[in-house]
Amino acid sequence: MIYPIVVIGFSFGIVGGIMYFVIPKFKDIFLDFDVTLPNVTLVLINMSDWFVKGRPPGWAVVIFTPVVLMFLFKLVRASEGGRFVTDTVGIKIPVCLFAVVALVFVPPFSRIFVGK
Repeated sequence: MIYPIVVIGFSFGIVGGIMYFVIPKFKDIFLDFDVTLPNVTLVLINMSDWFVKGRPPGWAVVIFTPVVLMFLFKLVRASEGGRFVTDTVGIKIPVCLFAVVALVFVPPFSRIFVGK
């Protein structure tokens, strides 16, 4: 379980570094062009601005949200009722995911064999 955590941690670090250091420099370059930027580019620039100068700063949200969620999960699991609810949800999630996969992906795949 350590390997996935390390890989995810490094990937968040790399994306965070790009959002903090690289995209603001590209923003200055793009603003010098005096052209209308695509919406995807504007969204990425706005996300970078929030990550660097937002209230609260995006880097703090990215770092502390998993910690707070884990703490809250452990707090809920401390009571008997919380354990019952989290276990019930944990049992039902795979069934729900299988139903979604069956409804979304199986019909188009099956149409290949029918010839439609």
